[in-house]
Amino acid sequence: MWVALQDPGFLVFYQDFHDGRYSRDEDWEPMLRAVRYLQSQPYASELFAFTSHAHFHVTTAPTFETCAGHHSIGITWAFAERRFHLRYHTDGWIADQPPEIVCEETALAVAMDAFVQRLLMSSPTR
Repeated sequence: MWVALQDPGFLVFYQDFHDGRYSRDEDWEPMLRAVRYLQSQPYASELFAFTSHAHFHVTTAPTFETCAGHHSIGITWAFAERRFHLRYHTDGWIADQPPEIVCEETALAVAMDAFVQRLLMSSPTR
């Protein structure tokens, strides 16, 4: 689903991931907290997002059809490592590249905020 970042469906999506996990090690609550954090920030109303399995993507593009020229942030919760992988994409949305930042949940808010500021500055609508 590609909708406004503030859409509550993202929390439902990751709660379902967590509820359907195969083992106790497959903990998706950190991703739930990450999405809640992003949704609570003042910039949330300016952003859109979509999920791709375990990946959460945030962008300034309101739809897939309009993503050309928009950058995005890819957030992946690597539950086996208990770390987040963050990627900054300049090609519209998904790129196959190594993470720019790998961090534990305690450092995620600062890392995401820096990425979001970069994203907002790159928006073609600014």
